[in-house]
Amino acid sequence: MKQIKFYFIAALLFVLLIELICRAIIFQNPFIGVSILINRLDVPPIYSGVAGAIDPSVPLIGDLPPKTDQYSIDNPERPYRITSNNIGARKSRNIQIPKPANLYRIFCVGDSFTFGPYLSGDDTYPELLELMLNDDKAAEVKYETVNLGMNGYYLNQEADLIMNGSKAAAPDLVILQLLDNDVPGYANAHQYQFPRIKHETGRLRRIYSFLARNVAVVRILRESVFQYIVWREGAVINQTGTKGGKGADQGGNIASPDAQYDKFIESSWFDKRRSEELADYKKQNEHDFENLVKFTRANKIRLLAVLFPTQRTIGWHRSKNDPVGAYYEELTRKYNVEFVDLNSHFAKEEDAKYYFLWPWNGHPGLRGNEYIARILADKIAAGNDKGNK
Repeated sequence: MKQIKFYFIAALLFVLLIELICRAIIFQNPFIGVSILINRLDVPPIYSGVAGAIDPSVPLIGDLPPKTDQYSIDNPERPYRITSNNIGARKSRNIQIPKPANLYRIFCVGDSFTFGPYLSGDDTYPELLELMLNDDKAAEVKYETVNLGMNGYYLNQEADLIMNGSKAAAPDLVILQLLDNDVPGYANAHQYQFPRIKHETGRLRRIYSFLARNVAVVRILRESVFQYIVWREGAVINQTGTKGGKGADQGGNIASPDAQYDKFIESSWFDKRRSEELADYKKQNEHDFENLVKFTRANKIRLLAVLFPTQRTIGWHRSKNDPVGAYYEELTRKYNVEFVDLNSHFAKEEDAKYYFLWPWNGHPGLRGNEYIARILADKIAAGNDKGNK
């Protein structure tokens, strides 16, 4: 018995020693492992609780904690505010469920390019789109956009969100944001990097969030696993090489944990030695896309697929060597889905890089989001005029 007690105390002291060492490391770099932990002095961090009363009769549709008002410190030098509403969407105003009459509801679904990092919620394309569509104050029908973008999401997660949320919120239109990393995202290294948050497992999520905020060992382990994934991607790239189209380097890149991730995406599309992998990713992507198309048609929801630009894909489009645009054009034509390739619009702009958070980040800035919103507003209005509601 004494021996067991001795080993227990020794193990406990060892764990405490490791925790102290980890805390010393974090003291030197306080932002280790906080890429998804958002802090503000007067509200709880994101993914750990909520600020404000929740109406249990309103279903959670988005994957943000509902009714929060916080600041992201993903980039400590450029914090930005995140406000969520009663359904867990990035929107300051609550939405009504069931949907009121004479309201045209639009789900804006995608990854960080829809979510809008480093911008306020009002400067993201979904909010700007709502303002533009409601420009006619005398119109009987009002438009409402719902920003359901989530950093790091891919098509399978986005489709799951749409299918679960549409039952209660009854959208008239779904804008599905596409990007050049969606198809390569079916690689195992990426697929489960950002698993969709399930509200049903909220208790486990709160426990994990508590540990990630308060236990230094957990924070460093999480960061180590994440960096290992990035390193493994880099090892694959170093073996296969990468080949981009002419004009691919436009002076910017997609926000990612490492430049190797950008190279991984580029090599997935251009390296012929990875053609079998790409074909497999396309097959999985088409399976999820087909299921989403069937769901939207069965529920009489208009689906608009929109390929968002990166500075890299703009270069590919200009050089007429854009495998991403060609793939999605063929896919949407096959399933008779409306499609907008924003690269064709951005490629016409000589100063396109200034539509992004250039030179320090590859996401669209306010100017880019306004441009995107205007293009989509015209597309939506034209479709509705034809009776596509």
